[in-house]
Amino acid sequence: MNFDPLSTMRQPTPRPSPAPTLVLRNANVVTLEPGLPYAGQVAVTGDVISWVGGPDGSQSPAGAGTRVIDCGGRTVLPAFNDAHMHLLSLAATFWSVDCSPGQVTSIRDIQHLISDRARKAHAGEWVRAFGYDESALEERRHPNRADLDAAAPDVPVRLIHRSGHASVLNTAGLGQAGLRAETPDPDVGYMDRDPVTGRPTGFVVDMEEHISKAAPRPTYEQVQDGIKQASQLLVSRGIGSVQDATVKNDIERWNLFQRLKADGSFQANITFMPGINHVAAFYQQGLQFGFQRGGVRVGNAKIVATLDNGYVQPNGEDLRILVTAARQAGFPSAIHAVESEVVEAALRALMDTRGSEELGAPRDRIEHGSEIPDQLIQLLWQSEVQLVTQPSFLYYSGDRYLADVAPARHPWLYRGSSLIAGGIVPPAAGSDAPVAPANPLRGIHAAVNRRTQKGAWISPEEGVRAQWAVEMHTRYPAFAAGEERIRGSISPGKAADLVILDRNPIDCPPEEIADIPVFMTIVGGQVVWE
Repeated sequence: MNFDPLSTMRQPTPRPSPAPTLVLRNANVVTLEPGLPYAGQVAVTGDVISWVGGPDGSQSPAGAGTRVIDCGGRTVLPAFNDAHMHLLSLAATFWSVDCSPGQVTSIRDIQHLISDRARKAHAGEWVRAFGYDESALEERRHPNRADLDAAAPDVPVRLIHRSGHASVLNTAGLGQAGLRAETPDPDVGYMDRDPVTGRPTGFVVDMEEHISKAAPRPTYEQVQDGIKQASQLLVSRGIGSVQDATVKNDIERWNLFQRLKADGSFQANITFMPGINHVAAFYQQGLQFGFQRGGVRVGNAKIVATLDNGYVQPNGEDLRILVTAARQAGFPSAIHAVESEVVEAALRALMDTRGSEELGAPRDRIEHGSEIPDQLIQLLWQSEVQLVTQPSFLYYSGDRYLADVAPARHPWLYRGSSLIAGGIVPPAAGSDAPVAPANPLRGIHAAVNRRTQKGAWISPEEGVRAQWAVEMHTRYPAFAAGEERIRGSISPGKAADLVILDRNPIDCPPEEIADIPVFMTIVGGQVVWE
């Protein structure tokens, strides 16, 4: 007997589509979708975009419970996605002493701020300060232990450099951390010493993990308060997703992020990159790349490579070992690589360890790629690696680059148009917050204009079109995270993460992009800031 399952299967009764929960009307919707680049309305059902209408005046369906927002002709974009930041460090800035260039101009200013905080410190508490930039200080040098001892002789002090990779400790802080004249030089990082006495000067580089073990840990309530303030800052700037690229990310931090999301402390979506030393633990617990729970998603394995006295560390062979370990656990890699020598070593390690069957698999990333000479553009194209960079650094740090970076390297800095001309997918953009402010409109402005805070140009020929700059902060971060099917543009079925701006950054005067006000931010179909 012939059996035709299609002829005998009971056909389901069509069900009416549920009414939208939110409708945006009278809007200039920039979808970033080629098929319908502009629209006039967006309907949201739950946490998903359910309908996008053209600018022809047709009305989206709305029910009695639908919230309808008249955008008044304002521009709607996909919510911004910060492709590289450090969320807990950003949260910590809200309970730390701000010593950034906007707050201090000299070491004396730093001493006054630290002294004031030290007088209020409780027993066992450290003073944590952040953001100093030696190039912006009158003294044009790093502070040292003596400077901090004068401000706080008895309370441990840690003053963090604007890069996040260096710190200065006072004598009490060095003692708590076990860093003395007889202490051996660290295997990882660098401890500066007085050339005569051998005593630590207080200046250390890449010793975050060592110092953190000595300093008292913040309470959950302290972290929660900082995260809530960070959350409000981010959504007020139109950011609906962040990607945390902290090499210390471990299972404990993953659980902390889960808790912070569950209790409503943080509103944006989070991509959480495990540090390479913790990837095995994630794999063993079934937390593999792409796993998502509670608004937190597992991302690439984070690896840090640096240039130390002219040598790439870890070296090429060790980099290949780390990348291979990540691949065997099912993780693509995200390699911190700033200088051109490190970028090249990272690209070759990624290419050398990839089998032909892995083409099209979750994509590897280079984080920063600050220097890319012409000869690396072809290698970057061949590698099919996604570049995640920081165009806003051209504005926030550009004057320091012009003063400190060799002029021959200036054309290599945070390249834009030459990468696109070379057939490379436009970079994804992140802020590296708190190294620089999490401000996507400033990043878009910098990618287009390439002007420093003082108005100087940095290779203006590398400026990109405004549409590309917008996509660097929306579509391509989603692509870098492997989420291009669910976010990054405005189309039915994608996450209802949207930002409403007073003006369109794509067609307004380029010099005015950074000053466009954010009118409203929507994450998962919920208005989280207006």
